[in-house]
Amino acid sequence: MLQTGEYATYKEFGIDLIQKLDEEGFTEAIQNGELPKSKFIETPQGIILKFYGFKAIDVKTKNRLKRTSYDCLVQYRSEDVKFETICQEIIRKCLKTKNEVNLVKNIIYIFLKTIAKHPLTSIDIFFKEYFIYNGKLRKISEERINNLNYEVIEKGINSLNIVLLELDSIGKYTFQELINIISYIAVIEELNYPKIIGSKNYKGREHCFGRYVEVLFDNEKELKRLVKSNAFNNGAQFIPKKELKEWYFTNEIEEDRIELDNNKNYC
Repeated sequence: MLQTGEYATYKEFGIDLIQKLDEEGFTEAIQNGELPKSKFIETPQGIILKFYGFKAIDVKTKNRLKRTSYDCLVQYRSEDVKFETICQEIIRKCLKTKNEVNLVKNIIYIFLKTIAKHPLTSIDIFFKEYFIYNGKLRKISEERINNLNYEVIEKGINSLNIVLLELDSIGKYTFQELINIISYIAVIEELNYPKIIGSKNYKGREHCFGRYVEVLFDNEKELKRLVKSNAFNNGAQFIPKKELKEWYFTNEIEEDRIELDNNKNYC
């Protein structure tokens, strides 16, 4: 349970997480009036989930869901980690790389898109379909159709691995650590804002991934401004940008949402 590489969907991941949290006393803690964040579980990835989070019993949550949620505080290496923390990491990797920025942004975009669809995946399988050719990220399958020779592809794979190693060394977290952290933040967003029959207002993980995409597509000057202004502090409203509509992961996310059924059970 909750192992890296175990889940194809967020729905499966979320249901297992609920089971694990309740086994460790999440719902019981709320029922007994225990203090928020007074209990925790440690995941197989070394992430601490402190529960229950304030959103679990918030009036807005109860009005929205007609029940409590499974909100948790995510911690890693004894530090709180939120979606704005991830935004900062994306910015750092883009600004501090010695590689071509557009190439790095393309790599991170594919990285984020994959996590948006597949939680707790492994970095080892992330880019096995890609290589670098003429300074750009290419799919191996497409280039083989175009009869690009094996030596060129092999060289491009090695080039990509070098870039990935450099990016892994930038910032606070490696790519695998980011996969793990982003996955837990995203699934908790799904549990706080699940899909509800008859409503289009609750988007689950769509908003946090939307923020990641926005910081990724901004230019360097804007990224530096965002760092200084703390523009992604908790509570800042997310308003999708029309010019980025085709780049958000809306369709991929909508295919795999955690829902509340008519009995207000997660499913």
